Amino acid sequence: MNWPIVSCLFTFFLLSACESSDIGQHHPINHTEQINTDYVSYDQDMFSDSGIDSSANDNKYGYERQQRSAYYANREDKPVPAIKRDDLATIVTTLCVQIPGVKDASTLVTDEEILLAYHPEGTRPDLIRRNIRENISHIAPDYYQIYITDDPSFIDVLENMSSYSSANGSDAENKEKIIKKMEHITAFD
Repeated sequence: MNWPIVSCLFTFFLLSACESSDIGQHHPINHTEQINTDYVSYDQDMFSDSGIDSSANDNKYGYERQQRSAYYANREDKPVPAIKRDDLATIVTTLCVQIPGVKDASTLVTDEEILLAYHPEGTRPDLIRRNIRENISHIAPDYYQIYITDDPSFIDVLENMSSYSSANGSDAENKEKIIKKMEHITAFD
């Protein structure tokens, strides 16, 4: 093979690709223009907030941008970001009951723990437990300790614990006792 010729051709193609006058120039997006593709189309209504009900907002992406300087300039006015425990419990339980082989589930989320009890049905309990664990670990922050049991009697126990308070010392002691019981019969670590 003649390498100088190949090298020259490669350089020619590389330089000809750089001739485009559009490179590095900003082109404004026209939001009213229809895009003719099989996968994407949009119109002006998608970019306005008028006339959109709350169910339509469920299809939108979540996005937030903040700059460090602006955040620290008004830091005393900003609330500390926090996870809503009820919302996290709802998400975990909803995902859990969608797993084949889970008949019933109950989730309690505290400041540091996620406690989940479920009633299994089926012949593959190890697969069910692994799927539950993976679902929880994908949506919960890493600092949560996760306790899972397939003993259905704990479903009612967790429901009773939902009235506990993180500020009450005796509730914290009772919670720790329940966690110890769950650890002895937990399906996996």
